[in-house]
Amino acid sequence: MGEKRIFQTDPQGQTRVEPCDALGEEGAATRCLKEMSFSTHILSLSAAAEHYLSGAEGAVDLPSAAHLIDTLAMLQDKTQGNLDGSERRLLAALLQKLRAQYIKLR
Repeated sequence: MGEKRIFQTDPQGQTRVEPCDALGEEGAATRCLKEMSFSTHILSLSAAAEHYLSGAEGAVDLPSAAHLIDTLAMLQDKTQGNLDGSERRLLAALLQKLRAQYIKLR
C-alpha cells in the first residue's frame, strides 16, 4: 500500500482523498487513517465486537457480536496457511478473548 491518506467529505457530500498531513475544515487537524493490513482489519472487527459485548450504547447486542465473531472465525478458516506467524497468533488470541466474553454474557 502507498502513502497514508485521509478521506474527507465536504458540505456538499463529495468525498475527497488527501495526503495524511492535510488539514481539515477551518484548519482543524484531521484524523489520519492507518495503512490497511490484515492485522488492522481484524483488530477493527474485534473492536466492533467488543463494543457490542460491552453494552456501551445501553444494551449488550449479542447477535451483532456473534456475527463479528463468526466473521473472524471465517477469516481464520479461509486464510489458513496464508498468514504469517504474528497474524495467525493475533487472530487466534482475538477469537479466544471474544468467545470467552460472549460465553460469559450468554
